[in-house]
Amino acid sequence: MEMLMILFLIVIFIAVVALFLGYLIWRLGVIGKISIILLGGAFIFLVYVAVFPFDDFYKEEFVNVTVTPFPASGKIVKKYATYPDFHGDYMSCALIQVSESDYQHLKTILQQRDAKPASGFPEVCEDNESWNVMISDYQLSVNQVQEGDESKEWGILKDNRMVYIGYSQW
Repeated sequence: MEMLMILFLIVIFIAVVALFLGYLIWRLGVIGKISIILLGGAFIFLVYVAVFPFDDFYKEEFVNVTVTPFPASGKIVKKYATYPDFHGDYMSCALIQVSESDYQHLKTILQQRDAKPASGFPEVCEDNESWNVMISDYQLSVNQVQEGDESKEWGILKDNRMVYIGYSQW
């Protein structure tokens, strides 16, 4: 409880200092007002991107998890990521729609990596209630790496078009 109170006081202190500096800059006239508006807009954009990453983030996660280049036909249909905590730990998952040929290529890769029929809900996104991928939709899955503080998993769905990726670091 004491740590929470200290953290709260630090956040309040930083907010007061930022408001005070903002007020001083605002008083500089038109240039100050434009500066504050631009800085505020940049801050809001950075917070938005941190909470809702762009598709490029999930494409990089795909490469990290599958150790395979992102398919040219790939389109991210559904995505979810948590905001990193103080230690940099986060979780992300995505559903990616691919062409039939890319799907068959990924299926071949899974078979070469000892993939097996999925059993159980995907571990990475199991705590996210809004994640509606049912395990019955899976054809093959592989838990590629689970060592140290990382878990990487991916699989293909039975519809011959969708790929699931999940990454968790704790």
